Amino acid sequence: MTITHHITMDIKTISILGCGWLGLPLALQLSQTHSVKKSPDFNIRIFEDQLIGDLDFFTCDLLIITIPFKRTFTDPFVYPKQIQQVLKHAHSWVIFTSSTSIYTDDISIVTENLVIKPQTPRQQALLETEHLIQSHGDYTILRLAGLYGPNRPIRPYNPDMNTPINLIHLDDVVLIIKKIIQYKTTGHIFNLVSDDHRHRSELHSHFKDQKQIGKIVSNHKLKTELDYLFKHPIATLDASPSHP
Repeated sequence: MTITHHITMDIKTISILGCGWLGLPLALQLSQTHSVKKSPDFNIRIFEDQLIGDLDFFTCDLLIITIPFKRTFTDPFVYPKQIQQVLKHAHSWVIFTSSTSIYTDDISIVTENLVIKPQTPRQQALLETEHLIQSHGDYTILRLAGLYGPNRPIRPYNPDMNTPINLIHLDDVVLIIKKIIQYKTTGHIFNLVSDDHRHRSELHSHFKDQKQIGKIVSNHKLKTELDYLFKHPIATLDASPSHP
């Protein structure tokens, strides 16, 4: 393992901002070993120009932000404005769940070291958000690939069937975050994506393979620097409930 950046303080209290499909099972897992605060219990509500609720929520050793970057945003730049409001109250290590959608599709294999040149407003907004996180202090940014798992199966059809898949199971996301907390790994960006990069046509058995277009997101840094072995290295259409 080659990680060198870490914090020395004990992580006793963890606050999770965003307790949805990812945040809630993460909270359940972390509560077995830590004191966990969940944002709904503190009535935290975030707007572009303010954050309201019980601010004792932010009294913690680690803040995990799992607020999704909604595709329903008419203006994607609402998202960095919301995160900026959060960071005004954050005084601890921050783990932020970003997205591999920050990468453009014109490079065949993308790594965390890639200099990102946004091609869409959503990519620009997400990059601005990551910069806010990095300027905050102790941080870890996790760029999540397409999520699947309990009650969230892989979509059975995508019009670009000759693109490689970049997916990760909920179980692996939770396990990776637990490992990052264990090693107190800060100052890093990690791609969270499984080993499976078959074409969608292979996964769904619809069409013959065609020439590949689109990107493959590399997980080399995650596997080598965190010594991580995936629980679900190969994606399946069966997303039956499971637990880390």
